[in-house]
Amino acid sequence: MPNIMPKAKKKSKPSKAATAQALKYEKAWHKLYYEMPRWRQEEVVNNPHGREAKELTKAVIRLGEKD
Repeated sequence: MPNIMPKAKKKSKPSKAATAQALKYEKAWHKLYYEMPRWRQEEVVNNPHGREAKELTKAVIRLGEKD
């Protein structure tokens, strides 16, 4: 009986440049998050789509794209 199931596509690995950029963003997030006051940290965790989280995201992007 022939195999009628299509072959699964292989997922491509992210490039080294993409991985390096992701690590930059992660490092920026941790740096900025732990510099925040405790109440802002709690607000980011408890309300990930709120104002404080959006401000953190913008700051992470700026810092992560900085050379």
